[in-house]
Amino acid sequence: MLNRIRLGAIGGDGFFTLFLSNLLLIGSGGLLLVALLIHVIVVAYRAPIRAASAGRCLVLGQMLNQGRPGPDFRQRLERAFDLHRQHPRNGILILGGHTSPGGPSEASAGRDYLVARGVPAECIEVEDHSRHTLENLRQARRLLDGDQRRPILITNRFHLARSLSLARGLGLDPQACAADQRLRWSPRQAARLLQEAYLLHWYHVGRTWSRLTRNQRMLARIS
Repeated sequence: MLNRIRLGAIGGDGFFTLFLSNLLLIGSGGLLLVALLIHVIVVAYRAPIRAASAGRCLVLGQMLNQGRPGPDFRQRLERAFDLHRQHPRNGILILGGHTSPGGPSEASAGRDYLVARGVPAECIEVEDHSRHTLENLRQARRLLDGDQRRPILITNRFHLARSLSLARGLGLDPQACAADQRLRWSPRQAARLLQEAYLLHWYHVGRTWSRLTRNQRMLARIS
């Protein structure tokens, strides 16, 4: 899911760590953001489009366009479709909740898309109660319990670095798989990469702060 900062989902701890994150960015003269931006770009540029080993496909959802997957989400689903054709027994788990009242969930819309492409419905599982990527991955961890194979995390290149960090923070060890064939440069892409670096910095600050202060409430949300 392309993450949107949803005020209702942040809470007091989130607002505090957001403030602390911005304070550190200002104090570093922006160097921390630059360092993370380089990391986000390197991960995006180097990400493979094939998995090194068989595993369950985790497809991160994204806000729907009039109830249907938009261009980025379709790229993620098409990548899962390609991997399914290579390894039909792997299984696909689509993640993403409701983003509009009365509309379908991201996960169910993704399932319908893949079924229309010819993927058997029994090969697809959906998780549609989450509001953002961290919750998506926490639910994925629960659903993957007992599966010894490394899951294959599928999302767009600009979104991979943060998604991998969140997954690893939850104890998952996914294989990265880029939805898009290559990193294409544009002003919109640059803005997305910068946003991901900013959100990744916020996540690292929040994780570090929760560990230093032993804040069990925060640790329960991110680990």
